[in-house]
Amino acid sequence: MPEVGPEVRVVGVALLRDAPVPAVLAAHRVDPPGWELPGGKVEPGETSEQAAVREVGEELGCVVRVTGWLEGSVPIRPGLVLVAATAEVLVGEPGPRSGDHDALRWVALDALDALDWLEPDLPFVAQLAASSGAGAVEALVFERDHAEAVAARLRREGYPAEVARARFAGEDDEEDQPWAVRTDAPLVVAELAAEEFDGWVESVTGERVAEPAPSPGLPLPEGPRRVKGHFAP
Repeated sequence: MPEVGPEVRVVGVALLRDAPVPAVLAAHRVDPPGWELPGGKVEPGETSEQAAVREVGEELGCVVRVTGWLEGSVPIRPGLVLVAATAEVLVGEPGPRSGDHDALRWVALDALDALDWLEPDLPFVAQLAASSGAGAVEALVFERDHAEAVAARLRREGYPAEVARARFAGEDDEEDQPWAVRTDAPLVVAELAAEEFDGWVESVTGERVAEPAPSPGLPLPEGPRRVKGHFAP
């Protein structure tokens, strides 16, 4: 696990699953309100791994196995730091048990920025998002069934493809957002799949992908601080 000083540790636990898409379990904390990785304080005489297993059992009512550790540590306050483990569920179905959380949600690794995370969790959430294996472009269409069709076509051609609601700055109403198919397929392949449904392609940063220059004589294309909720007493 990450090396930290003599500070007391708080362990956040990233419960991961692979199907139907790679996802992590987010827990919505009651006070302070916000999404976080479940977990809690390491007790005296306990290892960080033991604390991770115990805390998830108490908070979510399931048995887990720690599979690794995310990099780094985040100060919560003097003498208290947050570290984060990855884990898998062995027994039981996670559900709010302790009263600390009022909702749980499995979130695709490429859609983690859609949630309002508590600030200390953000560096670990960024690591999880970076591990998603998602590619460099998004094919965007306006109907979910069209997005699913684009994703199916890309998968048939041997490319990974994940469907999620796109998140555009300034658009608060989810119904106004298109559907995104994130993939590492070549640009021309993603464009052809999207154009079948009047869609377009953007980079994962939200910028329209530059279209190739036309051959001479052809017309130019037209382009349209929150704090962690796990406090020591």
